[in-house]
Amino acid sequence: MDLFGTEALAGKSLGTDLAKGKLTWPVLLAWERANAADRARLENLVENWQPENLSAVNELLARYETFEPSQEVIARYLEQARRVLRVLPESGGRAGLSGLADFLAQQTDALAVCI
Repeated sequence: MDLFGTEALAGKSLGTDLAKGKLTWPVLLAWERANAADRARLENLVENWQPENLSAVNELLARYETFEPSQEVIARYLEQARRVLRVLPESGGRAGLSGLADFLAQQTDALAVCI
């Protein structure tokens, strides 16, 4: 979710996934929901990625309401991870992975507050 929030909150520079050519769920969802003109615009912004494209991409992500569904997908994966972890014997590794899932959930929830 390095497209939403602030760099301080995300813990990394925003837009780095797109800079590396990685399409993320919010972008794919916006592309799927977009009209033809916005789809072409989004494709152009991504294919010709520049850091200054982030605000235009975020405008399209907001227009096509991609944040909440993205949060829901993250929550589902985190819950699935927690279920799998509960099957494992208690250990430092299990506790660490469980803590990581909690941290990721907390970070995602914090993004919701600032959007």
